[in-house]
Formats: sequence, structure tokens, C-alpha cells
Amino acid sequence: MFTRPEEKPKEEKPKEEKPSPKKLEEASGAIAPTASRGYQINSSDSSGVDTVSLTTPYGKIQLYIADDLSAGDTTTGTIEKEPDGKTDAERAKNLSELDRYSLELAQQQTSVGDNTFVRTLPKTLTDADRTIRLLRQGHEVAKVGIPVSSSPPPPSQTFTVPTGGQQGRLIEIPGRFDGSFSGTDAVKLGNKVIHTLTESPRRRVSRDDSDDLGPTTVTLIEHGNSSECPFRNIGISLTADKLNLLKGETTTLHIKVLGLKALTESVKLEVTNYSPGVISMAGGNQLSFSISPEQVAADGTFSVDRTLSSIMAGNFNITATVYWDRSCEVQASVSGDK
Repeated sequence: MFTRPEEKPKEEKPKEEKPSPKKLEEASGAIAPTASRGYQINSSDSSGVDTVSLTTPYGKIQLYIADDLSAGDTTTGTIEKEPDGKTDAERAKNLSELDRYSLELAQQQTSVGDNTFVRTLPKTLTDADRTIRLLRQGHEVAKVGIPVSSSPPPPSQTFTVPTGGQQGRLIEIPGRFDGSFSGTDAVKLGNKVIHTLTESPRRRVSRDDSDDLGPTTVTLIEHGNSSECPFRNIGISLTADKLNLLKGETTTLHIKVLGLKALTESVKLEVTNYSPGVISMAGGNQLSFSISPEQVAADGTFSVDRTLSSIMAGNFNITATVYWDRSCEVQASVSGDK
């Protein structure tokens, strides 16, 4: 993602594909979000994960939950924190305050400081089982419903492992899991174990935080049993000649896709301007490219430039996404039966 900052840009964590916001209370058909003064709730859905973002007076708490939950499921989710503060000391103090919150899901509480949680949902659901509550010293400060189906679909007989992906984005592996992510489970890109965000009985979702680009391997490990598939790890660099534009000024956006060495099939690239009221992009607000092997340079990169024109002063963001639709089928027996 390329973001025009108000001040000097700072390094940020890689972000997932730009999601389309949705109201979780509509998906669940039940609980509308409520928040005390000073708190805010936002939600999004992307690549098999529901993300619930809870803004507090001390920073942000993000909860990652599998988006295919059903009654009776066992599921694993994760909690990430972004403390406010301009200095390391301020951020450390606010982080300790964030860790004092608790999250309640399926009427069971987990400290935000635990960073992960495992839940087994009851087979007969109530509204309370479909509700996330944020608690401060035992008092509710925010509440939101999550979608949970009353009956699960039939289990898959294979794992579908993608054979390519983009740095910083999510890797979704449908299959037959037990929903509990243990020390004998992992997803590896090359020799690195990448961070898993959620697991349900039907899929595992991990974040591609590998630094290696180009052809490598992806290894799925479940209950200590592993299966390896080929994988191409792709990176994208977005830069501009000038960041702070006045109304009417222009600059050049440089788009570079990395990790394409020895590419044998075309890859789709989409570039999207999510701030059309602030800036316009030559060719339109959503551009699509088909990168063929012949267009890849000797160093494994593909580059393209576009002119950006400022409509008004203000923040803007542009994302670039590579779509990889090829996968490797693995028999579900690799997971073992319990």
C-alpha cells in the first residue's frame, strides 16, 4: 500500500488485501455493535478472516477470527495490539494498559495479553455465544456480534494449498483441520515458519511474513505430518517521486513487482486508488495488468509507472495486488484423525 502521509512516512507492518467493510451484526443477524465513550468498533472480512478492530483510549486491539465458524466448532484466533504514543516509553506504557483488557467470546474470557485464544463453540448457540465483548476491569466497554452458522458444511477430503502469494498478505488453506493450532502444526515458506492468524475445522489462514522472494516451497504441517508444494513468493514496491502534493500538482507512481524470476505463466496485477476524491491516477482508479513471462526483466521484476494528479490536499492510499489462482491438492489424511 502507498499512503500519502501528513508528515515524514514511517515504517508500518505489511497490510492485508484492502477489505470491503461490512457490518458484522448484519452477517450474524443478531447483535448490533455498541461502544462506550472513547471506544470505537470497526470490522472487515478478507481471505478467510474476520477482523474486529477495537479502538481504546490507549491504542487499538485487533482480533482475528475465522470467518466460517459453525456451531460445535473448535477454533483458534489471534489478538494484535497497536499502542498509541509518540515515544517508546509512551507506547510501552499504553501497551501495558492494553494488556489489562479482556476479550469474551462464546462466554469465555481471554486476556488481551495472551495474544491467542482457543474456543469450542456450543452445538446449540445463543446470542451471547455469537458476541465479542471487550472488558476493562470486568466492565463491558464494547460489544459486537460475529457470524456463526448453525450447522457446519461437510468436511473436505483434501487440503488446497496455494502455490503463490504476496508478501504481507494472507495465505488461506482450505482443508480438514481440528481448529486447535498446536506446537506440531505450522505453515512454512522455505525454511521460515510464518505467522498463523486463525484456524477452524475447515481452513487455516496465515500471514506471508517471509523475506524470501521468488520460487520456493510451502510446507503444511498438521499434527507433525507435513506435505510440501512449490510456491512463488511475490513482493510489490510502490514509490512516488513526490509525496506532498498541492492541488493541481502531479507526480509519478512507480510500481515494481518482485519475485517473478523464471515465471512460466501470466500473473494478474491490480492497482487500486482508494482515495479518488483526493488524487486521480492516469488510466482510472482501478488498473489491471496481465504480466507475461516475456515482460519480466532479467532480475525477476516487472515495472510500470503511472501519473498521479492531486485533486485536493489530503491523505490518500493506493494498493497493488497480485492474484495467484494456482494450487496444490494434498490428501486430508496428512492431518491425522482424532
